[in-house]
Amino acid sequence: MTNEATKIFEVWNKSSKSLCTAYDSIFDIMAVSYPESITKFYRERGTQEFAVMWTYPFNNTKLLIVNEVGTIFMGTSLGKIRAHQWPFTDSMKFSKYFTEIQLHGAAITELRVTPDYTLLISGAEDGSIFISKINAISEGIPVNDCEVLSAFKSSYKNYKTLFYLQNYLSTSSSI
Repeated sequence: MTNEATKIFEVWNKSSKSLCTAYDSIFDIMAVSYPESITKFYRERGTQEFAVMWTYPFNNTKLLIVNEVGTIFMGTSLGKIRAHQWPFTDSMKFSKYFTEIQLHGAAITELRVTPDYTLLISGAEDGSIFISKINAISEGIPVNDCEVLSAFKSSYKNYKTLFYLQNYLSTSSSI
């Protein structure tokens, strides 16, 4: 993150109470989660709100934007992880283009992706850590091979790739 983006966050956090923030410098979009069970998305370095996501009955407690897989991961106060297509366009925003998995028994406090973008590591308030495999799906069908992916792209007008999480390994502080 650039120094300029860091300054934007510092100013933003001083003027507004937020649970977590994420900034995408490629698309100039800031995601900010608030205690009122909403996450807002801003353009123009955080000055122009363009979308609001209502998250009741939970809050997003951790946000992670991963452009390399076209996904924003959202950790929730209920221990779930949501994976939405990224970036949001004005026409689709949040609609049905997401997947969700219940992993933790407490609020998610950390989300990280491995350097090869194949695993998501999540941590929660209860001390549990999960490592989940990131898999691509299209039209509800798992897509793992580049040739298959290419065939899907050429045969569907409204091709969409979603990323879902498969629980791969878990550990807990109670082990």
